[in-house]
Amino acid sequence: MRRFFLSLTYLIFLSISAILLGLVFYSPLPALTASLTSPEIQFAILLSLATSVISTIICVAIAIPVAYALVRYQFFGKRIATLALTIPLTLPPLVAGIALLLFFGTTPWGKALEQAGFAVIFTPLGIIVAEVFVNIPYMIRILRSAFSTINPRGTNMWQRRSGARTAVHFSRSPCRWHDTVSLPARSSRGQKQWVSSGQY
Repeated sequence: MRRFFLSLTYLIFLSISAILLGLVFYSPLPALTASLTSPEIQFAILLSLATSVISTIICVAIAIPVAYALVRYQFFGKRIATLALTIPLTLPPLVAGIALLLFFGTTPWGKALEQAGFAVIFTPLGIIVAEVFVNIPYMIRILRSAFSTINPRGTNMWQRRSGARTAVHFSRSPCRWHDTVSLPARSSRGQKQWVSSGQY
C-alpha cells in the first residue's frame, strides 16, 4: 500500500512538473526574453504583483476576525453566514467574474460607486475586488479549521500559569491575547493548510 501511494504521488508530481516546464519552454529563449522585456508584459507583471499584495493584505485583515467569530461566537444567522461564505468556493472563476460584473455594472450600488469616483469595472480596483472575492472564502475556511483546533480552555490554563498580573493584563485587551496566543497556535497548526491551498 505504501509503495502504491508513493508511486501515485511521484506520478502526479512528475506529470504536473512536465506540463509546467512545457509551458515555460514552449517558446524559444530569445522570444521569451523579448516578451519579458517588453513594456506591456512588465506592466502586466507589476500590476499583478501590486494587486495581489493589496488583495492579500485585505483578505488577511478581514478573514482573521471573521473566522475567529465563526468558531468562537454564537450569533443569529451563523449557519446562513457560513453557507454564504462557502458558496463562492463552488463557483467557477468565470461565474464569479460575471457576478461581479453584473453587480458593479448594473446595480444602483455599482453606479453610485462609479459616480463617486470609485470605478470598479475594468480598473485596478476591480482586479483587487475580484481577487478578494475569490480568495477570501478559502482563507476563511483555512483559518476556521486552524482556530477550531485550539482549545478555548487553554487560555484559562495559560492565564493561571502566567500569574494574576499577566491574566489581568491580557483580560483587559483581548487583541493582545489573540496576537500572543491564538495566532501563534494557528500558525503552528495551520501553516501546512495555508501553504498547500495555493490561493495566496
